[in-house]
Amino acid sequence: MRDINQEVRMSPFSRLARSALWAALAVCPALTHALPDIGSKPEGIAGFEYVDGRPFSLQALRGNPVVLYFGGDWCGPCRNTRPFIKEIKEKYRDAGLKVIFFSFDDNKERAKKIEEAQALGLDIAMAKPEFCPPGKCPMGPRRGSAAMEGFGAIYKFPTAVVLAPDGTVVDYIDRGNNIRRGLEEIVVKAMAAKP
Repeated sequence: MRDINQEVRMSPFSRLARSALWAALAVCPALTHALPDIGSKPEGIAGFEYVDGRPFSLQALRGNPVVLYFGGDWCGPCRNTRPFIKEIKEKYRDAGLKVIFFSFDDNKERAKKIEEAQALGLDIAMAKPEFCPPGKCPMGPRRGSAAMEGFGAIYKFPTAVVLAPDGTVVDYIDRGNNIRRGLEEIVVKAMAAKP
């Protein structure tokens, strides 16, 4: 009969990977905190501002259905999904839909993002420079960064989080093709929710 206390045989690589995971979770508990739960009302996203320097506030968006779209220029599926997100924004603009792009690009790209926001008529937010100094964050703030305080971590790009007019998370969806297939249905559901 096998002793149940006997350690399962693991390769040295598996033991190392397991140890690294547990160490990372111990040092940075935020890694275990993912997106806000469906039905919850996130407090905000502390470390982000609009690219023109205006403060970002989830509370200021209340009263409208909202799509929070997280992506970056370094992410191929993000670039490919952006035109679809803009189409959704245009289609439901008269119904009050707000779409905010959260750029997980380096702040050295801020001037480019300001031009993009003006050219496309989109609201784009980036990490505040104190959370992501220019030239130091090629892929935006790190997971578990204080920049995402009040909201949670983004683990997959692109990700779209849809909020009802009262600020409640209706649903979220990630990856380019999933967003194309399912976002509009979630937006319609958010618009039907009462503020």
